[in-house]
Parts: sequence; C-alpha cells; structure tokens
Amino acid sequence: MSTLQVMLGEAQGELKASDGRAFKLFPLKLSDITRLQTKLGPTSRWDSDETRLKLQDIEVLCFILWLSLRRDPNAKELTADGVADLFDVTDTPKLRDALEHIMTISGLAPKVAAVNGATAASTGPGSGST
Repeated sequence: MSTLQVMLGEAQGELKASDGRAFKLFPLKLSDITRLQTKLGPTSRWDSDETRLKLQDIEVLCFILWLSLRRDPNAKELTADGVADLFDVTDTPKLRDALEHIMTISGLAPKVAAVNGATAASTGPGSGST
C-alpha cells in the first residue's frame, strides 16, 4: 500500500456484501475517529481492555465499516444501520478482517491487533503514550 494513497484518502481494498455487491474500503479520517470515540464513550487508551471489548461489539464493527464504506460512490445511500443488512452472520470473520484492514490503512492497527489476541504495543494517536 502506498503511503501517498493513504494520505490522499484513496480506496485501499474492497469488501463484498452477501448480495455480491462490492464496496471500496477507505482509510478513516480524523472526523471519523472523533465520531468513533463518541460512539465508544469515554476511554483513556485505544489499547485498553475496555476499548478492545467495545471493538468486538457487532454494532461498533458495523459503524466502523460504515465510516470507511460511505466514501464509496456506490454507498452514498448507505447508513450505519444499513451496513448490518448487507452481511450474514457467516460473514463475521470476513468483517473482522475488514475492520483490521481499515484500522491498518488508517494508521490505527496496533490498537486493533489486540482485539485479535496479539500483544502489539499502541503508540499512535489517542493511545495515551507520548
């Protein structure tokens, strides 16, 4: 992945819905992170157990997917609640992979790596480290 592509906010992959439609995945913007923090509630660190638990919630997962997918011209009518209607329960592993990819292309991967059981240290924005 090109750093320039990420900086320009270009699509960095795609996600296929259960009905076969493909949507492009975009890096999150700072405004998206603000919306996500509002949704997650007060948290002192991205890599805290509390935040990792919140990121496992399906509603939060769908919200993060929507934040990324909504920049795709084919998803302009998509709502945060509508994301859940695009996928089946059997798609959950694929959605978790998409979440990890979105966080990676957004520069937040160390915070999500812990969701999957890894022990990566968090050093990015909002991690509480200096």
